[in-house]
This record gives sequence, structure tokens and C-alpha cells, in this order.
Amino acid sequence: MIKHLWNVAVKKDTLWIKWIYMEKLKGRNIWEVQCDSKSSVGWKNIPSLRDKVRRHIWWKIGNGNKINVWHDRWCIVSPLSEFIDTRDIYDARLSNTSTIKEIVHEGRWKWPEEWNTYFVELGQLQVPILRDGIEDTVWMSRNGHEKIFKISNVWVDMNSNGTKVDWHPLV
Repeated sequence: MIKHLWNVAVKKDTLWIKWIYMEKLKGRNIWEVQCDSKSSVGWKNIPSLRDKVRRHIWWKIGNGNKINVWHDRWCIVSPLSEFIDTRDIYDARLSNTSTIKEIVHEGRWKWPEEWNTYFVELGQLQVPILRDGIEDTVWMSRNGHEKIFKISNVWVDMNSNGTKVDWHPLV
């Protein structure tokens, strides 16, 4: 199920992901959508994993087209939605689905200037330099190392190693 969540989060270009975005998410982000009681068990399991997996999915900025500025992890203080709520976004006449490319213009943020003092975390952010090229997503290990998304890496980070016992060589 974690692989399915990864594919939805990174917007993998498959028919199933397109269907998920159209039918289940309906213009919303995987990190904010709630399951309804009519959802299948399989679909209910995907959002239930979000809290465990979210901190591990990081975006490397390219052209800024795919990264949701509010909900994705792309900088040290992200996701920004943890301290900027939807009401603030809409009051500033911005969209909850905005990408980094849509929020950066001529080397400046498009959000209100007063946000830099109201949301102290934003004052720490440098405006990213958008480059031609596509975004890349990485699995951030619990040790803070970037890794390629592989089930073996997920297993290591999701499962704790128990304490070593004297008889471990016998196993």
C-alpha cells in the first residue's frame, strides 16, 4: 500500500493515478483528502498510511510544475500547510493547489509580504531558482539520507530494529 501512496503522492503518470486524481481526490491533495464511509478498504488504507510516510517523501525542485507549494515536502519548513491554513491561502487570493512555479515570479514569492513576519518560518525560506527540467522525488530515510524509493528502503525505515539479544547468532 505504501507504494500506491508513493505513486499518488509523486503523481506517477499512469491510468490508475489519473483515475485517483479525478474520482477520489477531485482536485484536492492526497495529504488533505478524507475518506468517506463508502470507500473501499483498499482506498481507506492508503490515506491511513499518510502520517507514517509523508515525512519520507521529498521533492527536488526543477521547474516547479509538479510540487504543491503548500502540501508537499520541498524545503526544511515544509509542508507549509502545517502552519498556513486553507483560510489564509484563500484570503490571500491564492489556490490550495498552487505549484511552486505559480507562487514564484521573477525571483520573488507571490504571497503577501506580511506573511514573512506573521509566519516566522517563511522568513527562513529562500526563493528557489527554477530550472528547466523535471522534479524528482526521493525517499528521505529516518537518518536524513536521500534514497531511491524502493520497498527495501521503506521496510528499513518503517520497521524498527529490536534490541540485539545475546542469542541473535543462533537465528
